[in-house]
Amino acid sequence: MRGKAGAGDSATTVFGQPRAAFRGHWTRPGEQGNSGALINERKNAGGTCLSRKALPETKKPMKWDAKKEKLIEVYERFERDAEEFKRQAICKIGCTYCCTDVGNIDTNTLEGLIIWKRIGSFPPSLKRQIKRKLAKNKREKEKHPIARCPFLKGDKTCLIYDIRPFSCRQLYSIRECRGRGPTVHRQAMALAKRAVRDLQQLDDTGYSGHLSYVLHLLEHPGFREIYLSGGFDPGKIVKFGKAHGIIINRFVR
Repeated sequence: MRGKAGAGDSATTVFGQPRAAFRGHWTRPGEQGNSGALINERKNAGGTCLSRKALPETKKPMKWDAKKEKLIEVYERFERDAEEFKRQAICKIGCTYCCTDVGNIDTNTLEGLIIWKRIGSFPPSLKRQIKRKLAKNKREKEKHPIARCPFLKGDKTCLIYDIRPFSCRQLYSIRECRGRGPTVHRQAMALAKRAVRDLQQLDDTGYSGHLSYVLHLLEHPGFREIYLSGGFDPGKIVKFGKAHGIIINRFVR
């Protein structure tokens, strides 16, 4: 879900491109839904960016298992806090609008690594199929704003539903999406924005961006080595980052 950031909204640091926080969860100034409580999400992003140089990593990184536990805590807190709003959703199994028409399926590096490891556990034939779909998704996203999720199965269910990223978890709609996009409560969007900030702070040596872009980075052993060791060197991916609107989590403000 995406809207445009207002002048007073926080922004994130990307590789030389304007972008709203985590590609979404913003409302347009003055946009109203029923009783001012709902908005209809659009497909535009906005915001401002900063120019920063890579900084050496000095603090001791949180252990991998501890980070996964914290990630789950953020997910669970959002579900508890947003329950009263999401109860009104008309979403059901087989409704795939958010998987095919919303445009961005964003993730951070921590979520991406969990997904990358899952792909590695697939049988060889399925692994090859998913990697082909991810490569196709990346090519399509580089040319067009909309690209079908590579993890959407033929029966219209999700191949990685149990480990889907937060950008998928926070999506719901209280009205039919076709022709206008998801309609959500403003309060739920505020909760999602807070969760996104917490996830970016948790993954403070990583990055955020479209799913196939982040998984593309994780395919490179050098990138994984730096990330898993707690290192931080955006300069290593600056060319790809600039071209693909990758967010530097540490510089979120």
